[in-house]
Amino acid sequence: MTEKKGIIFDFDDTLVHTNIMFNEIKAAFEEMMQGFGLYDEKMSDILNKFDIANVEKRQGYAKECFPHALKQTYAHYSSLYARPVHSKEIRQIEALGNQIYQQKPRPLEGAESFLADLQAEYKLLLLTKGDPILQKNRVMASGLSPYFTDVWVVWNKTATDFKKVLAAHGLQTAQTWSVGNSIKSDINPALEAGLACILLQVTDMWDYEDAEAIGPYALAKSFEECRMILQGNSYRK
Repeated sequence: MTEKKGIIFDFDDTLVHTNIMFNEIKAAFEEMMQGFGLYDEKMSDILNKFDIANVEKRQGYAKECFPHALKQTYAHYSSLYARPVHSKEIRQIEALGNQIYQQKPRPLEGAESFLADLQAEYKLLLLTKGDPILQKNRVMASGLSPYFTDVWVVWNKTATDFKKVLAAHGLQTAQTWSVGNSIKSDINPALEAGLACILLQVTDMWDYEDAEAIGPYALAKSFEECRMILQGNSYRK
């Protein structure tokens, strides 16, 4: 009997829209700040720096990071413009920031049929980053969970995490792919663990996830290109 091959998928911005949802909240935040009279053209960069610093401090995608970055940006501009901080405005900003976690994840076009096509040949697994309870709920809400044999949620992906997934499901590195949109999280630790990797760039990613690759990987710009790579055609970068 031929041993079943495996694919370890990423979730956010690989199979579902995530970055675009954050961008929608950021745009609403900037509009809110303009209404407060607290705005300049540097706001987007300042917010991004606060957000990255929070993620690095928490050593992972804790759900508090983004809403806190919005409040930090508000405090920064309140100080810059010598304007008092108002508790009502802080509550508005907190509510806006938390909206990101209340929205139902929207699968990328073609993601579900792509997974359905792969199911017969591959054992499909999900390894995603974030708050475990929140992220598992998001996976369930996306409607994609039935395609996966197992879902793993970690704060940061490491080679050890990929090896744990392999061991738990009896998969061999030579027969398993890692597919995701982040070199930092989906490519480098998987390469370190010995897996073949596909960088799947169907949508934009957060610049925090960019990095220099530690080895060769395949590059796909669509689910169809990804399928062709899995079938043996090369898009290697």
